[in-house]
Amino acid sequence: MNSRIKFIVFTIFILTSTTMTLASNMLYRIGYDCIEGYLKNGLEQWKASGRDSGSIEELSIDKFGELQTRREIKVIDVREPHEFDEDHIEDSFSYPLTRLDEEAEDIVSEGPIATICHSGNRSTTAASILKRHGVNDVMVFLAGFKTWRAFDYPLERD
Repeated sequence: MNSRIKFIVFTIFILTSTTMTLASNMLYRIGYDCIEGYLKNGLEQWKASGRDSGSIEELSIDKFGELQTRREIKVIDVREPHEFDEDHIEDSFSYPLTRLDEEAEDIVSEGPIATICHSGNRSTTAASILKRHGVNDVMVFLAGFKTWRAFDYPLERD
């Protein structure tokens, strides 16, 4: 018997009518093929109805660099192992996005956590997964590892 818990995830995007079709097509390409509709009067109507909403803080390169240099955040690198092994941020931890849902319970931190990937796509998803698993102090470095490397911050190689 499979003991994994399956989650039903509802994702809401705030879009204009012109970008809704494009977003639907992009979501379909990555496996989200059950798009039910849209929120006619936007997020304000959602909030006015008393429903929960949330957000995840995005870190700039300057803020991320400052926090990492002072070791004030735990960096979760969600790239694949071969990417992480090539090079990674000093003292970061490898939790590939493809396994993060199963391994999220293993992530323990006394302070804030920042997720990072190559360009920002996977790290955003990872931050959402961690939030769903009860990690409340999570941020995302949306600029990604490519930006960290371009700004010449320290790297480690395995």
